[in-house]
Amino acid sequence: MAKKEKKIVRGLEGSVFDSELKIVPPVVIVPQRINSIIRYVQREVGNNEFSLLLKGRWTEDGYTILKQYYIPLQEVSSTSVDYKEDLSLLSSEWNTIYHSHPFSWGQERA
Repeated sequence: MAKKEKKIVRGLEGSVFDSELKIVPPVVIVPQRINSIIRYVQREVGNNEFSLLLKGRWTEDGYTILKQYYIPLQEVSSTSVDYKEDLSLLSSEWNTIYHSHPFSWGQERA
């Protein structure tokens, strides 16, 4: 297999390295199942914050959240979440955190 040469683009500021990676807009794609779970948990905890651990990966469409989730043991209030588990021990499997803010609950975003 031939080694691919790095592409250098000439611009007004001089030479710039071009990685040839596709730049995607910052879009997060969340499965309906995860949205439903988030709404259910928010109803259960009322005006308290909470967090879920999720798995996600970059795709050509954006950052895609997978359907798996984990609810870590946590103490919640209207202003904070205190984890009762060491999340660093879970970070190799769960790479995304969803964190709620009850003051925005129920507001639809355009």
